[in-house]
Amino acid sequence: MSEVKMIMVGDTNVGRPNPDSAFESVQHLTQDSDIAFCNLETVLADAKYLSPYDRVTLPRSDESVLDSYLKAGFNVMNQANNPNTYHGLDPLIRAVEVLDQAGVIHAGAGHNLEEARKPALIEKNGVKVAFVCRTSVGT
Repeated sequence: MSEVKMIMVGDTNVGRPNPDSAFESVQHLTQDSDIAFCNLETVLADAKYLSPYDRVTLPRSDESVLDSYLKAGFNVMNQANNPNTYHGLDPLIRAVEVLDQAGVIHAGAGHNLEEARKPALIEKNGVKVAFVCRTSVGT
């Protein structure tokens, strides 16, 4: 039987001047894994995707922060959490597009409910793994 090394990390929301430093203590583990999963507890969308009337100071990360996740080795992300809707639908859809463009496997959000409900599927070393990402919290 094939082996798959997997690491799963809980809530992540990187908002520091040096985003790469957020993962320094676990990077040796995430980079050495076939599957590195995290809960993306923020919406990845640059400020230009926010409404000009948005005064919410709740979690949002610039799209450039994704590079730090990728350098750390994360390749599967959960988007099913309440911060994804704090700033409205446009930033949420932008975050989906950013992850798609980067080739990140993700679940829990989408252009519609059907897409959001699809599991994140990844195959490594002949082993298929599905991540079903859900939340019961909405704004």
